[in-house]
Amino acid sequence: MRRGYRTIGQIASALVLLWTGAIAQTRPGTGVTPGAAPPPGSGDNLPRTIIFVGKVAMADGSSLPGQAAIVSTCGSNTRREAVTRPDGSFSFVLGDRSSSVMQDASNTDRSTDIYPGSNSTMTSNSPGAAPVPFDTRTLADCDLTADLHGYSSSHVGFPAMPSGTVNLGTLVLTGHGTRSDAVVSVTSLQAPGNAHKEFEKGQSQLDKGKLADAEASFRKAVGEYPQYAEAWYLLGNVQTMKKDSAAAHASYEAAQQADPSFPPPYLPLAHEAAQAHRWQDALALSNRLISLDPARFPMAYYYNAVANFNLGHLQEAESSALKAESLDPGHAEPRIQILLGMIYTARHNYSAAAQHYRTYLQIVPNGPLTAQVKSDLAKCDDLAKATGAPDSTPKP
Repeated sequence: MRRGYRTIGQIASALVLLWTGAIAQTRPGTGVTPGAAPPPGSGDNLPRTIIFVGKVAMADGSSLPGQAAIVSTCGSNTRREAVTRPDGSFSFVLGDRSSSVMQDASNTDRSTDIYPGSNSTMTSNSPGAAPVPFDTRTLADCDLTADLHGYSSSHVGFPAMPSGTVNLGTLVLTGHGTRSDAVVSVTSLQAPGNAHKEFEKGQSQLDKGKLADAEASFRKAVGEYPQYAEAWYLLGNVQTMKKDSAAAHASYEAAQQADPSFPPPYLPLAHEAAQAHRWQDALALSNRLISLDPARFPMAYYYNAVANFNLGHLQEAESSALKAESLDPGHAEPRIQILLGMIYTARHNYSAAAQHYRTYLQIVPNGPLTAQVKSDLAKCDDLAKATGAPDSTPKP
């Protein structure tokens, strides 16, 4: 049934490390965590050797679904400064017009300048241009965000007098329409005042990328009130961002136990089960999430489809994958198209598989999976012709 093709299980690590619709608030903030204390004085010209570094993370702790652009905004001017590396980190030189964007060379899915206007106070993408010093007081009007289709970003500001290498902290991305204030835990509504105060403090710290502080605040909240499902959930998100997977798993399970009807923790638990190829667990967790909230979490259907595919339930896999696609009209997760292509290949509907592979390539013309998708597309086109299926190639 799957002759000549990889199964989902064989490339699960590529397919399940995706954005999730899990809930975490990222109200824009202006926090900054400089790597070095700013020197005294103001209004000095910025040397061309100042390097800004930082990281972009998903609010639910999952891996980035693609490369995010790092965008500076100074007044009405915006400019792309860098793109994230595979681990979410980024860096750029501020004020150096000859070497402004220290980005991953594999990022070719966007044009270099995708934002209108020019920004004389930040970097320039013009090769060979001379560095132009500027008054660092202008940084007070600037902030930085991450740009990735389908997601909202927190903000960080710049220190008034940067020096050397400056760590701007973490920019947090949240899926559109998946804020935690839209999903309420009944037990969380009963949290006492002190616990609620620590919870709100943790949210603010998380918005600003202050992970250690946020973790401490959420720990205090659940210490005051162990049934605080939302605090356990956000604690798990922070721990996932810090790559403490064992602690994150325990926190998500604590959230689930504190309020079994609170949907968000089921998503990272399903994600984890799929990563580990625990298909029955992934199926059960995604089924439970879908029963609790059938419309808010597109990725619940994705994990459900992945699990069903690997368990040999092709009809159920197709149904769930199509539902995931219908809940993601903006193609925030393009790899749903790959999954559909693999399902239709397994069902010998090569023309339909080719159409989904083509859709993926339209969304992601250059990416880490592009070469493999092109290869699978060519195979499906050949098989469609061999079986006499209608040609799926778009006509000019």
